Amino acid sequence: MIVVSLDGFRWDYLDRPTAVRLRGPGSIRQWAGLAAPGLLDRTNLVVVSDHGMTAISPDRVIFLDDYVALQPGDVVDLAPVTAIDPGSGRLDVFARRLVGAHPHLSVYRQADVPARFRFRDSPRITPIVAIADDGWTISTRTQWKMKPLNDLGNHGYDHQLPSMAAILIGTGPAFRRGAVVPAVQNVHVYSLLAHLFGVRPAPNDGSLDSVLALLRY
Repeated sequence: MIVVSLDGFRWDYLDRPTAVRLRGPGSIRQWAGLAAPGLLDRTNLVVVSDHGMTAISPDRVIFLDDYVALQPGDVVDLAPVTAIDPGSGRLDVFARRLVGAHPHLSVYRQADVPARFRFRDSPRITPIVAIADDGWTISTRTQWKMKPLNDLGNHGYDHQLPSMAAILIGTGPAFRRGAVVPAVQNVHVYSLLAHLFGVRPAPNDGSLDSVLALLRY
């Protein structure tokens, strides 16, 4: 069995008619090498990616310091899901000024982060979590001066957004030919691979039942 991970691609590949590598793991040449001796008929091939991508722009930026005075260390992680820890003495002020501050920014205290994100029970999660809408960037004026946006795409947004959907393609003797199934969570891929290798999976959060619709056996 071969597993191909589509990871670390350049955003501009999406504008090309054929966004496929010509060399290296997962390339056309590798697949052709399997096809030549007839190996594809008895090889299970799984193509996966870990996330989707969405277009971003300097015209869609939310500057946190437009709404609250920031000190060094207040922003723990600056990303589509931004982690903020202003300290207990300033927590209420931050929450009051950031919640509802921008129409494309959702801001939560840790205990109020929606349960579907599974991002509120760990002690490593900051007291305030800010989540940008699809295609919007969270930054600060200070950060922008040092590193203005020059990327064309990003990921890490709400996992339920269509733009964040990943790829899962399987072909080979174990897979149903032409089957198209509803989206599955990436957490189930490990159980699928363990099944194809014929090994018992270690305890994990996925299940083989969630990917059985892909399989012949």
